Amino acid sequence: MFHVIFDYFKFLHDFFLTFRTFTSRLSLLTFFRSKFLSTEEPGVKDQIIFVLQWWAEVGNGADFHSAKVFNEWRLLCECIGGVVGYEEIAKELSNYPPSVYERFKKDGPDKCKAPDVESPPVDFTSLDLSPLELARQITLMMESRILKIEPREFLKAAWIKKKEKAPNVVKLQEFLSHVQGWITAEILKYPKKEDRCILITLFIKTAKKFQEHNNFLGMLTIVSTLQKSLMKRLKLTWRLVDPKYKKELEKMDILLHPKSKFQKYHEALLAVPEGEPYLPIISITLDDIFKLNEILHDEVDDPPGWINWKKMRTTAKLIWEVIQPRPRYNFKECLPIQRFINKGEAWNNEKVCSRIAQIRDSQEEWESSISYENTCRLSSVSIMGLSDRDWKLLLAMGCELKTFEKGEKLVKQMQRDPFLFRIQKGEVKETKSKVEEDKNVISSLRTIKPGQIFGSFSIFSNFQDKLATSNIEVTSDALTAYQIPINKLLQLCESRPDLECKLYYTLAFSLARYLRKPPPGKLFPLRSSSRIINSDNDSKISEVFKLPEEEAILHQYRCKLIDTVTKHGGTLYVTARHFLFVGTVFGFKKQVRLKISEVASITANKRTIKIDDLLFGFGPTTFKPAFEFIKNMWKEAKKIHLQEEEEVEAQEPKSASLPTQNDWWSHLLEGSQSCTYKKGEVIVQRGQNMGGLYNISTGQCVIELEPNQERLFVDTNMEEDTIFGEVEFILGGTSPVTIKAAVDDTTVVKIESYFINILFQHQPHIAGRLYYQLGQVIYQRLLEANLV
Repeated sequence: MFHVIFDYFKFLHDFFLTFRTFTSRLSLLTFFRSKFLSTEEPGVKDQIIFVLQWWAEVGNGADFHSAKVFNEWRLLCECIGGVVGYEEIAKELSNYPPSVYERFKKDGPDKCKAPDVESPPVDFTSLDLSPLELARQITLMMESRILKIEPREFLKAAWIKKKEKAPNVVKLQEFLSHVQGWITAEILKYPKKEDRCILITLFIKTAKKFQEHNNFLGMLTIVSTLQKSLMKRLKLTWRLVDPKYKKELEKMDILLHPKSKFQKYHEALLAVPEGEPYLPIISITLDDIFKLNEILHDEVDDPPGWINWKKMRTTAKLIWEVIQPRPRYNFKECLPIQRFINKGEAWNNEKVCSRIAQIRDSQEEWESSISYENTCRLSSVSIMGLSDRDWKLLLAMGCELKTFEKGEKLVKQMQRDPFLFRIQKGEVKETKSKVEEDKNVISSLRTIKPGQIFGSFSIFSNFQDKLATSNIEVTSDALTAYQIPINKLLQLCESRPDLECKLYYTLAFSLARYLRKPPPGKLFPLRSSSRIINSDNDSKISEVFKLPEEEAILHQYRCKLIDTVTKHGGTLYVTARHFLFVGTVFGFKKQVRLKISEVASITANKRTIKIDDLLFGFGPTTFKPAFEFIKNMWKEAKKIHLQEEEEVEAQEPKSASLPTQNDWWSHLLEGSQSCTYKKGEVIVQRGQNMGGLYNISTGQCVIELEPNQERLFVDTNMEEDTIFGEVEFILGGTSPVTIKAAVDDTTVVKIESYFINILFQHQPHIAGRLYYQLGQVIYQRLLEANLV
């Protein structure tokens, strides 16, 4: 008969890795102080001191980083020092945790013996990177993050349930996600399949270097990215990849495959020679700990209240796999490469990236001299704005270079303004007059200087029907400016999409810059309505669908039409004969007309109602009554077999999509994603890169201001159909405010800026149309703020 020998040291090790599952650090320190003072046996006191030293060693003193806990440790040491014979021991013990931590920070390889860095050239791109140096730098970045992880971060699934208690695990996960998105972006941003082939080969070679360095975490990051379905869409690109590298990728994929609980990976991990560094796959450890928490409780049932030590022992073993001391990698840092990765774009939206991959592999090669290394900011005045050559072209097409005298009014308020002006020399002043208390009050709006444009308001306000909203008068001794008839300009743009793009970008850019820095004393309006893009929003439903007078709307429900592209927030109207839906996204309308008697099926599941092939999403309070009413109406219609008499209705299709002239917008929406937020959830954080265009599909949002921002904004509430992010998209930069959901089930549609810019490369005619629409949005905001 064999007896199990109790391993006291193993017990201490496992205990200090997991004790925060069932008690706190302060409670444990209080227990040790009480135990030390209550016992008279020197052996017990020595044992307590030994245990405390062990505790400080576990996790490299991480449990004592908190000032409150460390002060309690100091009080315990003072109690120990008050006992005769323990004065010197207490003094040494008092600073033991920080000394352990300092030793841990200094403990590392001799960088003098590290191999030299394979430095990239100045202004390098990913095409210039060496697989070996890329593997080294990513390895160092991963290792530095793993070394900061504390044992407590693995307990109680903190990385999922309470992320603030697992900050270093979360940061590592975010970095891994960033690297995956960075790899995706670096491959997809290049228009030529030859360049994409070079990058795929680069990353396969890098993964192989990871394997040679025992960086299993890096291997998985690259292999899982290259094996995604979106990457497999690049069929023409993969045909160019050397078969031997494809074979290497397959071998690494087999090694990291989850088959048989990652058996081959664990075998490779055990085969790492002693004394060599390695990085384990932390996601496997986290998954195992999470499953353990789901299966086993922290306490056993019999006897009640006792700790489930089997669970703690297994948890400690899993934690130790990640945080155990091991040799560190002896590589030198190359900060340019690390910055290149950290600051690089990360495309993590698989649906959008899948569409980009499809566009890249199915479209003809796109040739341009423009560099597309940063696709979030493809647009800039230097490459998108009108050049001197373009202005000369306009001059040849009817544009005149004219001279005006001081005091001459080029634009008069409440008169038509058929010209666009660009100042070559001199200045003009824009003013606005209004009647207040029977007096004509003139307010100064802005001074327009050489190189700047005015008259663009006429273009964005549909100049044939609108009158100028301000006066523009020459203030310098003389003014020389290009005077361009807007009619001729628009005719030229129809035949020259490239010029149309540059023109509308230049005009929208000037409006956005004016909006961002309004004149002193003026309000900065962040709110804007996308409804200005459509002219029929005020039409009644009966007029839109040409319903007979006797067919009344019986009920209406706010909902979302969920299709393969995006979610259209809108309203579902129920009449005696029809289900009618009208929704908008970024101001463009989606209409659906269903004859009730012809509907084949109606089903419901998880707050969604499916009517034939159309799926509608409802809020928690409206879902049940809506389903009951809709289904009852459908059953009733089936019984009496309602027949439509109007011939025009018999010819109408079930669904009317976006108008033909707006087909280009549907291409943009392929790069969109819909996210639903609860009340108080952050949509955009102040200082965050906006990264696209936003539209509130359903619900409401609120702008959260800093104390010094209260007077800067017209309105801090944003309703449905509001567009935001267009100024940052045009000008670049980060969000000046934090935007949160004001109510539950707020749905926001975002079009990724990188998708927009990739689409511009393959369909340049879309660019001008988008900038025209954004110019309209910004013009409306200026109008609401009385800035024009």
